Amino acid sequence: MSYLFVRSLLAGASCHRSLANRDRDKYRHPAETLKFFGLRPNMTVVELWTGSGWYTEILAPFLASKGQLIVTNSATSSKPTLAFQQKLAVNPEVFGKVKRIGNASLLLERAIA
Repeated sequence: MSYLFVRSLLAGASCHRSLANRDRDKYRHPAETLKFFGLRPNMTVVELWTGSGWYTEILAPFLASKGQLIVTNSATSSKPTLAFQQKLAVNPEVFGKVKRIGNASLLLERAIA
């Protein structure tokens, strides 16, 4: 993973990230977390229960050119989920093609049934 890319993404020039999500960085240490997992730009990453998209705002730009991000949420019609999906749709130059696969809870139930 390009640790420098993630650090620059988090440096504040990242206007595609919400202020609330940027404020959480100091507690979540995203660059260090992604470095620990060995993320590379050509990987396919599945993000379960995306919530407001805190990690998606970091992962999608990193994976946009060579990798793929697949996301799923539990409440596919909730207001935060719909706002998140709209954000992805109107910023393809930043987020690339993020694949959405529906309700994570239902997928998990089917997988273990």
